Amino acid sequence: MLRQISIFRAGSKIFEKTYARAPDVTSLIEFLKQSQKDVVDFINIVDFKIGFAINREFDLFFTIIGEAPDDENKMFDSMEYMMEKFFRDYPENIIRNGQLSDFKGFEEIADEIFEDMRNKITIIGYSGTGKTTMARLIEKKELPRRHIPTITGEEVVIPLTDRTNLYFWDSAGQEKYSHLWKRFIIGSDVLLVVTDSTYQNVFDSSLFLKLIVKHEPNAKVAIIANKQDLPDALKLDEVEKILPGYPVFPFIALDPDNREKILQIIFDLIGMIPFDEQLLRE
Repeated sequence: MLRQISIFRAGSKIFEKTYARAPDVTSLIEFLKQSQKDVVDFINIVDFKIGFAINREFDLFFTIIGEAPDDENKMFDSMEYMMEKFFRDYPENIIRNGQLSDFKGFEEIADEIFEDMRNKITIIGYSGTGKTTMARLIEKKELPRRHIPTITGEEVVIPLTDRTNLYFWDSAGQEKYSHLWKRFIIGSDVLLVVTDSTYQNVFDSSLFLKLIVKHEPNAKVAIIANKQDLPDALKLDEVEKILPGYPVFPFIALDPDNREKILQIIFDLIGMIPFDEQLLRE
């Protein structure tokens, strides 16, 4: 998932578009200024992967910040695309002398790269825990009143802006489809492990956490203790004792007013910049 794109000229920032919390690259740029040749490379810093490119002719430094697991080949293609569009769209005098306002239009290219690096938010858990109800809540669709099992997984697309989206996967929860769980987990930026808040289901859901640790350990994870309105629902502290080490959120997916809550949980996990507060309230 793309977190930030920046362009520096002689060490001064001339363009930046931030989508989610990202590390400060100022010290990296200062270090790169020592290089005497054009370079394209990557480094990992904690949970982030930073792609950077140097153009010595114009003393430019391009950076793309994604997640540590992001594919380097994909990021390399995005870096090349960004530089190609930049040199195509701006004449030499603007590249050498333009100010921040002159490069505002480059946000459209940044949004294209955000879409191309495609985020993945996966709702996972056993059948009957309310995953599909939660997906419908997020999508602002009519909430089901009876259980309809998801067979192979469904994608839900939520617009952030006119040009960018969040991509959710409602995974199949029946055990006969357990061979698909790994596929849903791999490549996920965020994983919401949904339980029905009963003791047995919460206990069994530890399997999903083990799969996440094995296949996508850098993903952001939250436990959604759904169906908190039912009499046999465990209290929050009881769920935390059974599934320690992850944030746990009480939830009622059948309540339409909880759409803002689940989106805020996701935004907080990612550290995402709220593009439009109306997105949460609509």
